[in-house]
Amino acid sequence: MKGSGKALMIFYQALSTIILPILFFYILWRKIKSKESKERYLERFAITSQIPPQNCKLLWVHAVSVGESNSAWVLIEELLNFSENIKILFTSTSITSAQIIDQKINTNPAFKNRIIHQFLPVDSYFIVKKFLNYWRPRACIFVESEIWPNLIYCARQKAILSFLINARISEKSLIKWQKLKKIGFNIFDYFSLIFSQSLVDKKNLEALTQNSIFFEGNLKSQNAKMAVDFEKLAIIKNQIGNRKIWLCSSTHQGEESIIIETHHKLKQHFSDLITIIILRHPTRSEAVSKLLVGNNYGVRSKNDLIQKTTEFYVVDTLGELGVFYSLTNFIFLGGSLMPIGGHNPIEAMQFNCVVISGQFYQNNFELYENLRSQQACVVVGDPKDLFDCVKNFLSDEDKVNFYNFNAKKYLSNKQNTAKHIVNAMDRILLLKI
Repeated sequence: MKGSGKALMIFYQALSTIILPILFFYILWRKIKSKESKERYLERFAITSQIPPQNCKLLWVHAVSVGESNSAWVLIEELLNFSENIKILFTSTSITSAQIIDQKINTNPAFKNRIIHQFLPVDSYFIVKKFLNYWRPRACIFVESEIWPNLIYCARQKAILSFLINARISEKSLIKWQKLKKIGFNIFDYFSLIFSQSLVDKKNLEALTQNSIFFEGNLKSQNAKMAVDFEKLAIIKNQIGNRKIWLCSSTHQGEESIIIETHHKLKQHFSDLITIIILRHPTRSEAVSKLLVGNNYGVRSKNDLIQKTTEFYVVDTLGELGVFYSLTNFIFLGGSLMPIGGHNPIEAMQFNCVVISGQFYQNNFELYENLRSQQACVVVGDPKDLFDCVKNFLSDEDKVNFYNFNAKKYLSNKQNTAKHIVNAMDRILLLKI
């Protein structure tokens, strides 16, 4: 950085220090609202009971939430297989992602001794320095779009190499970073390597830095298939029986009302239909259940059996997507009927589920465009299109199988991204030495 950019960085560091008391009370407020861990919220200020591992190469991997964490797992497994001397400090921000990460660590002996999870510290200058001084990672690996200036700047000061993996940048963010670049504030120059998740992102990132941007594929296409609790799967299958199923996954506020209306229309054609809703944020389960009961629908309540009168099942547990994806051969994927940007379709595709998405899929734009061009997914423009598509899929299994065949073909060609990225990182980090 130089000139005005350096001055802006100094101002940001000073401001992030001055407002630290405000950040503390903000995190406390989030804890009260159950948006931060009640037991581990102090990790947000680099206060932890965990002891840093010794005599190893500690690599810090950060992924903000559930989707990014799933992509990060592919890379982490490749890193752990690459050298026995590597251990991982895995940070995330959301409670949901932390619960899923901890579950994976605790159920896999190979992970338990080699991966430590922490919540990401707030981007305040002295907190970040404390965090880096305590853990002393060999490198920082940021997944997708998480750019925190103090974290990246302080890592550079301490000669800790930084990598941006599976990077994506929206048009809105591109405009913001281009304005900052004009005054000399260019944090992207501080990364040792940047791998984009699409060719569109590669082009956008090349406009922000003189560093080379590499494209090896999208890690989302290589996400490890989620585990399945086969005992629970058998129980749910037995309760549902031969009823028609419509699964709606990762739904957001505002989408459930559209799903309810679509379900009402579908019931006129499929009287035994049960609609399963998996919320993107499980904390909303009570509110959604009340909405359904208020519309006089039979709703499966927590821990109850699925009855013949149950029309909706609102999933209120974590880490069981694999169970529900095993129940059906197509799903609607939320965050796409509202201008949210959509979610990763790969997880569902790995369970041979055709993905139906709304028109708002800009978070995975190139991925969806590729899938659409190969007739490996369906995009609907409005609630009427959604109804027509679900009705067709419930009526015509051959049509579902057609899209599934194309989706399998797409996935089979996307299996070496993580290996290529780790090999490139090794040329700089010398991980096996």
